[in-house]
Amino acid sequence: MTTALWDEAAIRIWCEGVTRQTFAQKIEPQGKPYLLRYFIIGWNPLTKQPKSTMYLHHFLASDPAEEVHSHPWAWGISLILTGGYREYRCADDDVSSVSLYEPGSVNVFTAADRHRIELLDKDCWTLLLVGPYQQPWGFTQACD
Repeated sequence: MTTALWDEAAIRIWCEGVTRQTFAQKIEPQGKPYLLRYFIIGWNPLTKQPKSTMYLHHFLASDPAEEVHSHPWAWGISLILTGGYREYRCADDDVSSVSLYEPGSVNVFTAADRHRIELLDKDCWTLLLVGPYQQPWGFTQACD
């Protein structure tokens, strides 16, 4: 989506500029590139101070179709900057709902939510604000 209010090309350039000045964590399950997490404000592996945190996420791959995950933070708010994804989220009855998140969309989750994402394009940049740590990451079989 390119409008006067949302210029993905300009936002991508901004994201790439931030990456040159910020500590990153590479997340590579089974040795395959999945996500680059850039630490903007708050907790990072160097300080390990418990507090709300802002990350810039660069998704490089979709989640595996056969599993879902839950997050360690009490809550999270994600602003989709470029790219986008389809989210499969499990409900209490283990049936999934599907939502589409494109640039400018906001996704909100809690530690209890279980989901997986499927990229709409080759990559996706998001700005993620999370609350305090609540639990370890959770990985379970995908819901229907």
